[in-house]
Amino acid sequence: MIDINLYKQEVKELTNLLLTDWQDIRNIALDEDLNLDTTFLLGFVETEEDEEFGLFYNKQKGLLKFEKTINSVKVTPTTIKEIENDFPQVIVLTDIDNNW
Repeated sequence: MIDINLYKQEVKELTNLLLTDWQDIRNIALDEDLNLDTTFLLGFVETEEDEEFGLFYNKQKGLLKFEKTINSVKVTPTTIKEIENDFPQVIVLTDIDNNW
């Protein structure tokens, strides 16, 4: 059984990093016109090749997957079904939408 509280803690920590430390990831969110007050970083992965992948959830715009390489940034709207295997943290969305 998955402990949803572990996912909640992870999302809270990642979102705090988004707001306080990770300027490059924050810039991706801002470039997408995401209001940081209603945006959560649900997941983040960095590869050995300096590629970064992550998943934003914004209460107005929904789920947005981002892929950042040295030369480019790609942001794509996505759904729970499309992303749940890569980012199982999406199970916390119900709690976020209930004013978590």
